[in-house]
Amino acid sequence: MRSIVPGAPAVAVLILLTAAGASAEFNGNIGLTNNYIWRGVTQSDGKPSFQGGVGYTFSPGFYLSLGCASVHRAVGIEEDETGVRIQDAPYLETEWVVGFKKELFKHWRVDLSVLKDIYPAFGSENYPEANLEVTYRFLNLLLAFSNDLYNTNTNGAYYALGFDHEFKYKIRLHGHGGHFIQRAEPEIGNYSDYDIGVGWKFAGVGLDLSAAGTHDRNTTDNKTHDRMHLIVSVSKEF
Repeated sequence: MRSIVPGAPAVAVLILLTAAGASAEFNGNIGLTNNYIWRGVTQSDGKPSFQGGVGYTFSPGFYLSLGCASVHRAVGIEEDETGVRIQDAPYLETEWVVGFKKELFKHWRVDLSVLKDIYPAFGSENYPEANLEVTYRFLNLLLAFSNDLYNTNTNGAYYALGFDHEFKYKIRLHGHGGHFIQRAEPEIGNYSDYDIGVGWKFAGVGLDLSAAGTHDRNTTDNKTHDRMHLIVSVSKEF
């Protein structure tokens, strides 16, 4: 099946050519978290993950970004006196994003983007996704769709309702509840996820404490395997 998004280098060239002559703003960040969670599921096997990204925003709202994170993937199975254990190893995840965001009306913002997750060490899981996020004040709705989820030639969809509000002294409260519809991993099935957290930012350095998990997520033995993760993250913008 043809991917939603062309190759990342081609996308980068296309956007840069399209935005030629327009003013551009550079941004970036680096960070560390004790557990990399994506849609309620750990991507780092409960281990710390280094993360970072860079981006350019072009007038009147187009943007291009690249994000990176360390993840863990199963590389083998071993058996000892305590039973069978899955061996994992660290790898790099990269995410190329092209999008457009704009305030259409007072307090109403829209963010439309296409992305491609690329794993240089094991390209068999590279996949595209399209996202639409609509925000009203501190409330937001996210809709996502992939026509080749996890490079399995199957569709996947995700929707979530969330909030993100900043209070005095740059203290923010955020959270969401979402539902993942997918056939790429039929033994897991569809499931819901959630997170809630509090953050604080000072002099470009952010600290975030949150809890995230899943509901009705199955395992290969057809049993529900839901777990809440406590997450501590620190980041620096530049």
